[in-house]
Amino acid sequence: MDIVTELDNLAVLRLAVDELAAQKKALLDAAIPPEVQKLLAEINAEFGPLVGAAETKAAELEAGIKENVLKGGKTVKGMLLQAVFNPGRITWDTKAMEGYRTSHPEIGQFRKEGQPYVMLK
Repeated sequence: MDIVTELDNLAVLRLAVDELAAQKKALLDAAIPPEVQKLLAEINAEFGPLVGAAETKAAELEAGIKENVLKGGKTVKGMLLQAVFNPGRITWDTKAMEGYRTSHPEIGQFRKEGQPYVMLK
């Protein structure tokens, strides 16, 4: 089987999984009596703002931690979490360096090439 056919088969399979999940949700929704659905909606309405506020506070705290770790320049460990400091990556303009290498072949010894990889989108 060729790769195009396999990709098409994978796409069809993913759509089938999504459809099964939708059918399952519909059956579960139909199985829940209206009074239970109403109670669930009330619970969600009560806790929704509380969860949202907690998530907002957590995001603000996380941003502050990241800012302070960047300023400090080192990893900080807590009891359950750690903020890992990573120095900025050093990159080179590959196209320009390849052009430079044509007239300076001695720099070729410093060139490293990683393994190819595949991402499905």
